[in-house]
Amino acid sequence: MKKTIFLSFVILLTFPLFGQDFMDTITEECCTCLQNSTNKPSTMNKEVELGLCILEAASPYEKQLKKHYDIDMAKIETEAEKLGHILGLKMATKCPEILLQMVDEVEGREAIDHGSKITGKVTKVHSETFVSLSIKESTGKVTEVYWLNPISSSFEMQTDYKKLEGIKVQVYYKEEEFFDARINTYRPFKVITQIEVATY
Repeated sequence: MKKTIFLSFVILLTFPLFGQDFMDTITEECCTCLQNSTNKPSTMNKEVELGLCILEAASPYEKQLKKHYDIDMAKIETEAEKLGHILGLKMATKCPEILLQMVDEVEGREAIDHGSKITGKVTKVHSETFVSLSIKESTGKVTEVYWLNPISSSFEMQTDYKKLEGIKVQVYYKEEEFFDARINTYRPFKVITQIEVATY
């Protein structure tokens, strides 16, 4: 419902902008380009694909864009945002369903699943081969989590991880299996994906 209202609002905003046939052509070509990109696998994210579609569609109209919108395609690295804004608004009237699909995919990617969550006090910081934290929850349960990959955090983990001992934290983790030479088999490890100092 909110998206429908938003698109209706955008349509009202962009109505006065229609007038240059070349902009309609560019918009239609952008929509077609994005539609084609959704029908085939791609390793690029949607923002990059949208940017490439806009560049491909707009390039033949350099003179018109300069004359009517003061957009210099020779300086696209600084003009891209302005061009993208204008075409994005027009695409919302030409192919709203494709644009919404792109927005949904971007939002879905940004809403990263950080896994399970625990909150508790760090009772011990282990730093032998890998760094791991023993976290005691309010129930008394102690869980060991491992820092093996780059993680999301509001503080500098590389320099401050030793200071976490005695601090209450909120940790997200995912279970991954690694080979444990001590027991000669694979076993699950709780691998940290995000860690923050708890404020409650």
